[in-house]
Amino acid sequence: MTTRSGILPLSQVQTEADKSTRQEYWQLRPENAYVPKGQAEPQLLSQYDLAKLGFRTETAEPASFDYLDGKNQPVGFFRNLINSLYEAATGDTRTSHALVKHNYQRLLDKIDSGSHRYSPMEYWRALHNPDYRDVIQKTIVKHPSDWYFKKGDALWQPFLNALKKDAPEWKKYSEDFLDKMAWMQDVTTEKLGPTLWHMHPIMFLGAMINIKKRHSGLFTVQDGKDALRKIYDKYGKDMSVIVERMFRIETTHFTSGQYQHCGAPGMEVHGAPPAYGWSSDFFSQHPEYQPTGIWSKKEGRGLSGQGGNAQVTDKPKQFVVFDSVESSMEYIVYYINKHGGNYARWYSTQDSAQKLYREECGAIKPKFTNEFSEVKS
Repeated sequence: MTTRSGILPLSQVQTEADKSTRQEYWQLRPENAYVPKGQAEPQLLSQYDLAKLGFRTETAEPASFDYLDGKNQPVGFFRNLINSLYEAATGDTRTSHALVKHNYQRLLDKIDSGSHRYSPMEYWRALHNPDYRDVIQKTIVKHPSDWYFKKGDALWQPFLNALKKDAPEWKKYSEDFLDKMAWMQDVTTEKLGPTLWHMHPIMFLGAMINIKKRHSGLFTVQDGKDALRKIYDKYGKDMSVIVERMFRIETTHFTSGQYQHCGAPGMEVHGAPPAYGWSSDFFSQHPEYQPTGIWSKKEGRGLSGQGGNAQVTDKPKQFVVFDSVESSMEYIVYYINKHGGNYARWYSTQDSAQKLYREECGAIKPKFTNEFSEVKS
């Protein structure tokens, strides 16, 4: 059981009952946890309930655009960001991340100490922790706009003066760049102030767009075929062949229980939501493909023992759930391209195991892709 809150699509709000006590529980699939019914009730959120969906606002009034100069501790806005990451790390239940909160607490203490020397890169890395990227990307900040201030304005002087000594060639480049980027002061038809609200465009718009209808029921062979048709039309026959073969070998030709419940080819959970350990960059760029939860089941033998992941028999494995087969196929395409076309890396990083996987995939007939090709020709 859990006392934590969770957010999931309305279609996935469901309860399960304990047969011995008859106690009903709300199931939080993304958190893989249950909340006793009666102690807490679900709250309906709209796409505009930004605060409850994790968005927050901050206001920054910096003396310069050089936020991390290595001399003056970044109090105020930057400290608030580090504190929000500390809170996220404190609420992280993963044992592998148990020490992360202490690092953020150490940085907060250092900022509060007023020390005149610190490592800007250390602060930068702490801010861009991929495990808690969602916290930063959901922060909406009101601060002076670099579209407004030109190279001669006071806010830029600490940054440019530092370059004068350390990197004079970059100073000239930066000045030219700033003059080309600034435009707001030149607008005469509108009153545009120097301070604006700034937000992560993909994360913010991803929350505001109309969310497509979530899949209900089990995924079918036809769902796989329909999704593959989109991959074929978008990426071509060669990619469609690879994706189809991978799905057929990973999902027993689109019929395995894992496929029916998840719409994906055995993507195991090995991290926290929203990406569950898979590439958060992809899901940040494509929020429409983001996973919707997890599903637990003891896995079949498959190719275990032949170079892939070892089969786990003493407890269920957790798998990522998608709202459509198209979403998981898009991720597969991204993964293949990311690794230079080496689709066998999905199975293993070992050369011998990859060779086995290619042989297994090569023996599978891509029936759907062949149908698409025949119709197109």
